[in-house]
Amino acid sequence: MSYYNETAVLEPADNQYFDLGPYLTGGISLAAQIFMMGALTLQMWKYFENHDTDSKSTKILVVVLFLMSTFQAATDFCVA
Repeated sequence: MSYYNETAVLEPADNQYFDLGPYLTGGISLAAQIFMMGALTLQMWKYFENHDTDSKSTKILVVVLFLMSTFQAATDFCVA
């Protein structure tokens, strides 16, 4: 018959160390997102400079997608 050994259960909790992996991954992810938002902003700017003849609905779609991406980036920064 085996008995419950409390020290064997609690021992791994005493030897835990501070792991930076999640913080580094999140930081790299946010840095990549900043870079991609800059690229997206530049693409949208160039679109409106070079495509004057596109329909109004296409331009509205581009603006809506940009705003949705901006909202996603903002919520990622608020959560992190």
